[in-house]
Amino acid sequence: MAKKVILIILLSLFCIQVQSEGVAVDSELDPNLSPMDVMDDYLRAIGQESTLEEIPVEQFNPPVRKIYSNDLLPHLGNDDVGEVVRLINAGIDVNADLGAGTTPLMYAESAEMAKALIDLGADVNHKAFDGSSVLHYAVSADRAEEILSVLLKAGAVVNVVSVGMNGETPFLATKYLFIEQNAFNKAARIARILYRYGASVDAQDEDGYTALMTATVNDKPRMAEFMLMLGSDVNLRSVDGKTALEYAKELGHYDIADLIIKSPY
Repeated sequence: MAKKVILIILLSLFCIQVQSEGVAVDSELDPNLSPMDVMDDYLRAIGQESTLEEIPVEQFNPPVRKIYSNDLLPHLGNDDVGEVVRLINAGIDVNADLGAGTTPLMYAESAEMAKALIDLGADVNHKAFDGSSVLHYAVSADRAEEILSVLLKAGAVVNVVSVGMNGETPFLATKYLFIEQNAFNKAARIARILYRYGASVDAQDEDGYTALMTATVNDKPRMAEFMLMLGSDVNLRSVDGKTALEYAKELGHYDIADLIIKSPY
């Protein structure tokens, strides 16, 4: 029914076009003529042999709006897996640049979204312009634990280094959860997942800081104890040539100093 209404409107517009262009037709344009009759006369006048019934329906369809990679962003944010898959199947590159070298997988908000993008060919080891990897982005996601598991099972390199983040690995990046967000339980769960997949607890950033040193300098005893439980090497030195114990004593963080002294590592 809707298609018929649209067709009648289009035919009516042709009537107006005939009048405005002054095309000579066989029939007078009187109000009693049906739009179909006017269309037939108009086609004959311009040398068009086809009857209305022979004209493809597509000829009357409006042009389809082009799709762009940024069309994915709102659907990624809403975790609309179906719409993201539809847009990618419609032609958007699954590894398209969504800004600063980021890709759709970096904005995955759930394990389902991550799986869908990986199945479509998303690169689990892609890096943004600042050197941050897909894993670095996943660490800060609300549902980081489930997303990280999907990425690591798909082959994401666990000890990848981000130059733009002071040479941090994803494991070192958990410090933002431990320290800035004070979300110890979540940070510990994420760190355990990374550790289980081979993350080095003794990874050092560009300043030579390990996670243990970071915990020590920021006076985070629980974080320090957690890193010691994972086997942190207490003898490693930073670029400044200091160990975690030396930082603890220098800064007066004696609770952490005691933990380090008692550590078997």
